[in-house]
Amino acid sequence: MKIKCRPEDFCVEELIDLSPSAGPFALYELRKRSLTTYEALDRVRNRWRLDHHRIAFAGLKDKYAETTQFVTIRDGEQRNLKFMGLEFRYCGQVSRAIESSDICGNRFRLVVRSLAEADIRAFQQNLVQLQCDGMPNYFDDQRFGSLGESGEFAAVAWCRGDYERALWLSIADANEHDRGDSLNEKRLFRERWGDWQYCYQQLSGSMTRPILQHLRAHPTDFRFALTRIRPEIRSLYLAAFQSFVWNQMLDQYLVQLLSPDQLFGYQRKGGRVTFYRQLSVSQREELERLRIPLPSARSKNAMGTFGSIAESILSEFGLSLQTMRLRYPRDTFFSKGDRQAIVFLGDESHFESEDELYPGQRCLTWCFELPRGSYATVAVKRCFAETTDSP
Repeated sequence: MKIKCRPEDFCVEELIDLSPSAGPFALYELRKRSLTTYEALDRVRNRWRLDHHRIAFAGLKDKYAETTQFVTIRDGEQRNLKFMGLEFRYCGQVSRAIESSDICGNRFRLVVRSLAEADIRAFQQNLVQLQCDGMPNYFDDQRFGSLGESGEFAAVAWCRGDYERALWLSIADANEHDRGDSLNEKRLFRERWGDWQYCYQQLSGSMTRPILQHLRAHPTDFRFALTRIRPEIRSLYLAAFQSFVWNQMLDQYLVQLLSPDQLFGYQRKGGRVTFYRQLSVSQREELERLRIPLPSARSKNAMGTFGSIAESILSEFGLSLQTMRLRYPRDTFFSKGDRQAIVFLGDESHFESEDELYPGQRCLTWCFELPRGSYATVAVKRCFAETTDSP
């Protein structure tokens, strides 16, 4: 089973509840291909010479895909823009910047390739269960793209106050996604860590220059050096660890609620997680109602029965809910709120055909909608996962 063989094999369309009327914010539809949301918006910002504080978007979209999402720019250009793998279509004016709460959901069109007839039959059987019982609303691998080969979360070191380790994990830890300049830059940091003058001279066009500029003058001030990383990137480090803990909280809840014969595991980059099959009516109703808080010190008083589960998970990292926070800087913090435990597919359809990329194999084109923040790749794994061991 293969997905994302080509960008057009993974299409995502953002669905929003924000209609143009009037106001100081220009609303745009951003269509991109093989770019992260940040990369696409950096290109727009540089082309139109915009301060990044004027730009707002509601959610991050996959890089290795064709995606559509919405963006607002305060006092933005009232025209279209098309260049370098992206299309920026002006939709009209709105009264405020777009927010994540404006997203109703996402519409997906996936092509799953290199399938045998047995895979198709298994998919159809698993889909019946998925449509009846939903699926765990796990954060998936895309959320953990910042996790390097060390397997350490930068946010853990940051919460502990080990600023040098947090910085090393942020700019030096090798990552499977590293290519070109990034690959060479991280290798340089690992080999010449502490020789800030040399690194500064070698990395003239790097985004790490502000970090190095500070460390040349203050070689051990790693705390302030961390603030030279762009705020949106720092937030990704926190989101990765918070999402990992949330996944483990849901995983442990499912293990406690369900019997072993209802469970099977799936190993992934963000850690092993548990799927389920054939819920009873009462189990399904309980999970449909369940919303699990996002763990952090900010949510400590709202954790309820999940407090002890979170504390147990965090203790393995030498942390607690009280210490799951950043003392510095004040512009970076863990998210607050909660998240549905399980979700259901909407407006689902699929068809199979011959796979033009893998002769003799079948491919499946699968379309469906999911609520905001839910991952289509979790649905793929649920319907194609091999039922291995029970927890």
